[in-house]
Amino acid sequence: MKRLKVILQCKFIYFFLLFIALILYFISSSLNYVSVYDSFNNEEFVITNITFKDYGVRFDLKGKEKVIGYVYCKDDEFSLYDDFVLGDRVLITGNLSSISNNTVPNTFNYKKYLISNEIYNVIEITDIKKVNANISLFYKIKNKLYERGKMLDKSYPYINSLIFGNNSYLDEDVLASYRENGISHLFAISGLHISIFIMIISYVLDRMKIPLFFKSLILILFLLFYMFLTNFSMSVLRGAIFTILILINKLLKLDIPIFNLLLLTLCIILFMNPLNINNVGLLYSFLVTLFLVVFSHIINGKSKVYSLFMISFIAFLVSYPITINNFNQVNFLSVIYNVFFVPYVSSILLPFTLVSFVFPFLDDVLFFFVKIIEISSQFLNSISIFKVSMCKMNVLMICVYFVIICKLFLSWNGKKCRYLICLFIFFVIHFFFPFLKNDYVMYFDVGQGDSSIVRVDGVVSLIDTGGILSYGEGEYNYKISKNKLIPYLKSNGIRKIDNLILTHGDFDHMGEAIYFVSNFK
Repeated sequence: MKRLKVILQCKFIYFFLLFIALILYFISSSLNYVSVYDSFNNEEFVITNITFKDYGVRFDLKGKEKVIGYVYCKDDEFSLYDDFVLGDRVLITGNLSSISNNTVPNTFNYKKYLISNEIYNVIEITDIKKVNANISLFYKIKNKLYERGKMLDKSYPYINSLIFGNNSYLDEDVLASYRENGISHLFAISGLHISIFIMIISYVLDRMKIPLFFKSLILILFLLFYMFLTNFSMSVLRGAIFTILILINKLLKLDIPIFNLLLLTLCIILFMNPLNINNVGLLYSFLVTLFLVVFSHIINGKSKVYSLFMISFIAFLVSYPITINNFNQVNFLSVIYNVFFVPYVSSILLPFTLVSFVFPFLDDVLFFFVKIIEISSQFLNSISIFKVSMCKMNVLMICVYFVIICKLFLSWNGKKCRYLICLFIFFVIHFFFPFLKNDYVMYFDVGQGDSSIVRVDGVVSLIDTGGILSYGEGEYNYKISKNKLIPYLKSNGIRKIDNLILTHGDFDHMGEAIYFVSNFK
């Protein structure tokens, strides 16, 4: 046992496992994946998740491989799908939807996202029939919990987000304000939420005087079920596996350093699917946790406010490149915002969400707390002076940046001023970096229609905006500006359009103009 403890305490083993995992990633990313399906005609699947949206119903399906299916329907047709529950076995007939890589640089790559989640097909369902009703005990429990959440009519989106890890029901404008304020992580299940759940369950078990072995076993079983309950979302996966390893480490008295357990967590996730390394949630969660563990000595201060500020400060700096390269914008006030919003969510909103889930008649009270954070976030989001668009960072810039912040944290109690100055200079250079670029013309892929941008001597002109992509009967519109034009402009450090030229009044040339001028300078 002593020899095993010595081996498990050695960092080399975990770095070796991580090296193997990275090799598997490079091998996996170079493979050409071929789906086992070539058509969908009465194919059998199990429903693993159902999401109702304004344009229709999304079914997450599991058969020979995972598939996403959409049913586009009108308002009076939604009731046709109320009888379907998780775990039902169904026959699906549908048309294969084409999935392509992003056709506009620096925008979201949906195909890469799906492949990273081992999904190779998206279909438009033309017929769905139930073969067998759900017989799985786990799915029955899951369905009961989901139905329980729906009893809170007003607060259901937050029940879904804070307990089940699904924020797809949150209002898009509110969610956008959370994201732009840098607090959206509070509404995705993470280590913070899991630690609160574990603390509550541990308190109950301690009051019942449950022995350590059985207490650890109950907590591990809860975490395994919770991963299933939240559809194995990446933030839950990281937090749950890490917590399980901590529980085992404590139970067996292995004395494995937290740093090693964190590396082992990452290795386990990558061995499950090497392409998980592309997951933004995993990058956020792992890197922030890693830096908080390594530099924990500068977090512990004289007051809770100081500690909370330092956690927020470190998390902001560590996540800066990820935020810029995925969302093209950063809010420098998010460090301050988190000092207030983290305690509010962790001490008030999340605990009361759990209480309201048990006692649904408290829906109105929970909704009151929800409106406080929604109104506050939207108000703060209107303060745009510290929201800055930055160009996409290349590998060299990211490496230089992390060297600077590592030096800063290592010298925190000594010569931190010089590295704060270096950090400030880096931000200034990054801000003005786009002006070093050459003049160019860019033609956007907007489907039917036209949109192009011309940059000459720092003057930027946009010619037409596109605006015809839609689904179903037009109830749901795909925002070309939101998903293509604005992300591209921000990723290139373009913060305003000097000239907007609309060639004529056809919708496919100027249909996005109103949304564009409302959301971009």
